[in-house]
Amino acid sequence: MKRLSCSLGILKSEFKTILKNPDKYPVNPPVSYNDRLERLYDLTRMLFLDKNPTIDKISMMDRIAVGLGFPVENVRKVVKAAIKFFLKEPNFEDFKKKIKKANPIQH
Repeated sequence: MKRLSCSLGILKSEFKTILKNPDKYPVNPPVSYNDRLERLYDLTRMLFLDKNPTIDKISMMDRIAVGLGFPVENVRKVVKAAIKFFLKEPNFEDFKKKIKKANPIQH
């Protein structure tokens, strides 16, 4: 928990508060496609900081992608591309290119 809170740039006490009541911190989908890509990048980075893709994390990524406004028909492809790419420690610009390729609908 300490390592994750440090990586996210928040205090350990803030991290505990968020975990106790995650519904208090809603994910509001960004309007622009580039902002959605940035949010997807940040959330993927948070989930896969330990480089351990589990079924629970992948399922959560599916829900996150839908919540961010990615089309349901492309969610699996977007999530797969995001995880695969992130595990190689990409930078944000490379990440955007990869996701735009997996989700050509919204360019």
